[in-house]
Amino acid sequence: MKDFRLGVKLMSGFVLVGLITLAVGGIGVNGLKSLQGDIEILGREKLPSVEHLYTIKEAAQGSTIVHRSLLNPGFTLAEREALYEENARTRGVIQAAREAYLQLPLGTAERALYDELMGAWRVRAEAVNRFTDLSRRLDQTGILNPARLRADLEKFRGDHYRAAVQTQDLIHSGADFQGGEDPSLCAFGRWLPTFETTNSQLQDLLHQVRGVHHEFHGNVARIKDLARRGYTEQAQELYRTAMMPAVDRTLAVFGEMIQVAGRAEVLHAEMSDLLMGDVARHSARTYELLDQLIGLTKANAEEAVVVAESEVRQAVQWSLFGSILGVFLALLFGVLLTRSITRPLGRALEMIQDLAAGRLGRRLNLKRQDEIGQMALAMDGFADNLEKEVLEAFKRLADGDFTFEAQGLIREPLAQTNHSLNALVGELQQVANQIAGAGGEVADASQSLSQGATEQASSLEEISASMNEMVSQTRQSAENAGQANHLSDEAQKAAEQGNRKMGDMTQAMAEISEAGQSISKIIKTIEEIAFQTNLLALNAAVEAARAGQHGKGFAVVAEEVRNLAARSAKAAGETAELIEGTVEKTSRGTQIANETAQALDTIVGGVRKVTDLIGEIATAANEQAEGIGQVNSGLSQIDQVTQQNTANAEESAAAAEELSAQAMQLKQMLARFRLSAAVPDVSAPSEKTQPAAFAAPQDVWPAAQPAAKTTAIALDDDEFGRY
Repeated sequence: MKDFRLGVKLMSGFVLVGLITLAVGGIGVNGLKSLQGDIEILGREKLPSVEHLYTIKEAAQGSTIVHRSLLNPGFTLAEREALYEENARTRGVIQAAREAYLQLPLGTAERALYDELMGAWRVRAEAVNRFTDLSRRLDQTGILNPARLRADLEKFRGDHYRAAVQTQDLIHSGADFQGGEDPSLCAFGRWLPTFETTNSQLQDLLHQVRGVHHEFHGNVARIKDLARRGYTEQAQELYRTAMMPAVDRTLAVFGEMIQVAGRAEVLHAEMSDLLMGDVARHSARTYELLDQLIGLTKANAEEAVVVAESEVRQAVQWSLFGSILGVFLALLFGVLLTRSITRPLGRALEMIQDLAAGRLGRRLNLKRQDEIGQMALAMDGFADNLEKEVLEAFKRLADGDFTFEAQGLIREPLAQTNHSLNALVGELQQVANQIAGAGGEVADASQSLSQGATEQASSLEEISASMNEMVSQTRQSAENAGQANHLSDEAQKAAEQGNRKMGDMTQAMAEISEAGQSISKIIKTIEEIAFQTNLLALNAAVEAARAGQHGKGFAVVAEEVRNLAARSAKAAGETAELIEGTVEKTSRGTQIANETAQALDTIVGGVRKVTDLIGEIATAANEQAEGIGQVNSGLSQIDQVTQQNTANAEESAAAAEELSAQAMQLKQMLARFRLSAAVPDVSAPSEKTQPAAFAAPQDVWPAAQPAAKTTAIALDDDEFGRY
């Protein structure tokens, strides 16, 4: 492979990888085609079958819910009609799902089980139709809750019968009872406006009962009025002639309405028995067969899935085998190709590293016809040139010899470099002499400036210490004034609170006085009650004496009542005297509390004035402390600036001394270079230019021209601070 070019080798590798990929792809496509057939069986036959069967089951369960809802007496006719429409819709859904299921290919077992399911379904449909007919007949009665209606009517009939009996008792025994006069207040009267029905017979009966009902309650009202006034015979006559016929007609109409409700209740009971009996039994059998058919269809689908998984495993195995074989061949070719490239490149890298380390004796000596062989030949020639001419030139330059002349490729660049370096080193020597002279003057000036700044910083520190002590004392005074102001505020608050408490006590004592006066009035009332009780006991004793032997016990009780009344009068009198004394003492306490409140008002005014004065003192002390603090802050800033100037001056002095030392070192370093005769020796400083200027060297590196006349930068007093 050494004689082939790199492009040919790489293209061969890509072709091999492409062939391997094509083979693996063909195996995958074959497996996918088999898998596609299995998926079509699942997607177009098995899964739609299960879906249609589940649709039939869900719709059947929905129809069962509709049937149970028809038994609910809480639905209106409009809502029941919506349930019938929902039942018709579910039947349509079931029929559509059955037709779609029959269009799919079915096995022998599936066909037999489906026929059995359809037979059970027809039996269930007959029971459901009977249930629906009964529900429609119940709707035609207009009584959707017959049990509730029958119970209410029986209760209303019982209520009116009980009212008739109570009326009879009122006439004979005088036992009065509540209600019965207003027909709109009885249970039937309140229920009648809320009841609605489409049953024509029931509507006629309700129309009849309204008049009879009003007549019934009107008779009750008249009889109660006569009985209360004592006209018993008239009440009895009214009850016999008017009340009894109204009762008979009322109870008869209630009985007819109960019969109507009973017939509707029979229909509702037949519906419930049919739904919970035949419909539920046939539905359970239908759901059982439907679940069996769904299970059989799902088993067939799972079998198809197993077959598809087996084919997928075979396709994966073949693809894996092809991929492993392709990877092995690709790795083998890659290893061979990599070794043919990396080994010579490794040798070339070692040669380059040797060249970087200065070892120029290594050669590649590769006998190849490709691009790597051409690169090796060029690198060998480059190493020969470096070893024979370039390395020698750099050695002479490293020794500081700028007079060396080359003969080969680098002759002209080396000549220009030597000329430029000669001019540059000459300029550097002149600049080093100027820097050494100016550095000494800068160091002396910096030392003097540093000493003056140090003395100024010391004075500012003493002033700052005095101001800090003054600020501390002023702040202490301000804090003391603030504490006094705080204590004065607390004293003022305490006095104001005491004044408020004294006001509350005065108000409480006034309320106590008013309460005492109210109690005195109550005691007087008790005395009057005791006096009246004594009189009543006396009258009772007189009556007992008249009764003779039979009134002795009552006379003893009357005597005890008189004694208790006398004792109550005595206790009330003593309590009244105590209350009057308490009221007088409370009045004196109220007067003393008012005088104390006036004294506290005077104290509060004085404390408020003291608080205001102390607050003004505290404010003035705080303002004085803030002013002194600002002065102290200004002095601190001046002190910081002075210290910074001192540090800068010391740093400038040190930098100047360091600059002078480095200038001398630079002169010593430049003295080792060998320059051509055309550049003058400027190792000795010039007396004319040493103290005043630096010589600015021109940029002589790009061109090999002689150095031009330099321009000096004057370091006078105005420009000194900038450096």
